[in-house]
Amino acid sequence: MKKRRIAIFAENLYGGGVERILQIVMRNLDYDRYAVTLYSQRPEVLQEDLFPTNKIEHRHIFDSGGGICAKIKNKLKLLIYYHFSPRIFYRIFIRWSYDVGIAFIEGYATRYLAGAPRRMKKIAWVHCDLHDYHWTQVAFHSEQDEARCYQSMNQIVTVARSAQKAFHRAFPQVTTPISTIYNPIDSDEIRRLAGEEVPLPAKRQGVTRLVTAGRFSPQKKLDRLLRIVRQLIDEGFHIELWMLGEGELRPQLEQLISQLRLEDVVTLWGFKENPYPFLVASDLYVGSSVAEGFCTAFTECLILGVPVITTEVSGAREQLGEHNEWGIITANDEQALCEGIRNVLHNQHLLAHYREQAAIRGRDFTLEASMQAIHQLIDSTLLA
Repeated sequence: MKKRRIAIFAENLYGGGVERILQIVMRNLDYDRYAVTLYSQRPEVLQEDLFPTNKIEHRHIFDSGGGICAKIKNKLKLLIYYHFSPRIFYRIFIRWSYDVGIAFIEGYATRYLAGAPRRMKKIAWVHCDLHDYHWTQVAFHSEQDEARCYQSMNQIVTVARSAQKAFHRAFPQVTTPISTIYNPIDSDEIRRLAGEEVPLPAKRQGVTRLVTAGRFSPQKKLDRLLRIVRQLIDEGFHIELWMLGEGELRPQLEQLISQLRLEDVVTLWGFKENPYPFLVASDLYVGSSVAEGFCTAFTECLILGVPVITTEVSGAREQLGEHNEWGIITANDEQALCEGIRNVLHNQHLLAHYREQAAIRGRDFTLEASMQAIHQLIDSTLLA
């Protein structure tokens, strides 16, 4: 059987929840059916334990390095990207044609794919709430430009039903078929990695350890989480906070930690290829985001039996229950999240209850069902 040629466009290959989902998808695609080329924004080394390096081809859009030639080439590419149509950019800098193209994240990857030849089938993935958190505006000339790019797709996929509803609110003029596929999660691999021995500091007696993970970006609202920690400590609670991740806001977060005198309470662990031992060594996962799509970290915590409390974001009710059956959802503001954490700290029985409920819910997430849905999507798009 002749393999169908697939191009997958991403931005980064490492660093956050979307990137971990990309790694899972790449490891579990049916390579007997598909010949896959993976595009990233800039050159990155494919780690053999995270990507099937012998089965995929890897290309990049922009060059890296500080050389004058690389800088000139990148400036030229940016000039054409922002001042010409996606079709011209694709024709000059990407050129290759495939049977199917997949923009695995909204924003730049979606605009790259929109410029592909008309004969290529196109699928765009949306991982966030584009109505309440429209971060992708930086990648498009205008909202009309973005809508045209989505209209050029054959299929749009959101990672949560709430994200699908948000997309319709953000782009009511787009008539491209849209569906929801939950993020594939390799629960067996997560449990295996969580059992790896990692030297971690012992938790002080009587201290409740909070943890959060993800890219240090504006949507995560980590500043309000730090202010909440300061307030709860001032109220007499014995807590500490572990923060896993990296991002452009790290300097601001470090400054705020200093201003709030939290140096002995908050630990910035940086990006961890295996974050799971850190999660299971904690008492409560806190999501402080202003917007999400279908938060990978929530699902990973459920699989590991780690209780979750989060602000109301897209996908949270699908993961934690409409009525807080498997985790706690608060209103999306600083005071409500603070009150929710305070209630848990006051009631250790509540913490134990949600540890049990998380483990129960975690059994519902299977890799096989999500990968089957992805394969069916690709095949149906090819036939459309």
